[in-house]
Amino acid sequence: MIRPVAALLLAIALSGCASLQMPSDIQTHVDRVMASFAELGRSESDAREDAPEEAVTPSTLDAAAERPEMPVPQTAALPEADSWPSMVDARPERFIALSAADVDAELGAPARIRQEGPARVWQYRTRTCVLDLVLYSDPDGEVVRHLEARDPVDATPQDTQACLRTLLQRRALAVTG
Repeated sequence: MIRPVAALLLAIALSGCASLQMPSDIQTHVDRVMASFAELGRSESDAREDAPEEAVTPSTLDAAAERPEMPVPQTAALPEADSWPSMVDARPERFIALSAADVDAELGAPARIRQEGPARVWQYRTRTCVLDLVLYSDPDGEVVRHLEARDPVDATPQDTQACLRTLLQRRALAVTG
């Protein structure tokens, strides 16, 4: 029971880091470790399935009754995976009209900034998406007027809210440690 829980906790921890850029040798090592955990989980469940069932007899019942009851360790409940996205407000419309300083506070420094005519484009990258925030000058400074997400490889449009969620979760992990 401990090993599957450890594997689950490692998978959860690594999923939070999945959006971070890792050197390929580290990523290869992480992939091997995760495959080992997956194999370990399969071999343990196979061993349980292959184990002969113990016959229940009066002597086995007596032996079970004589054993002291083991306390069940208490573990902290993890939020369901589906509830994690709700921990951050990743609605794209929330970013429209945000100032550059507010965007920096929400997402951190962009990976790249480029000037395109009167607009400045702030680009944020993960392994699964690229988010472009287009800022225009306003009397109060630069503000976001448009944002969109795309695939980092082929530039096909991506779900902007999902990309924002990944970036916001990555930022929350970086800030909270």
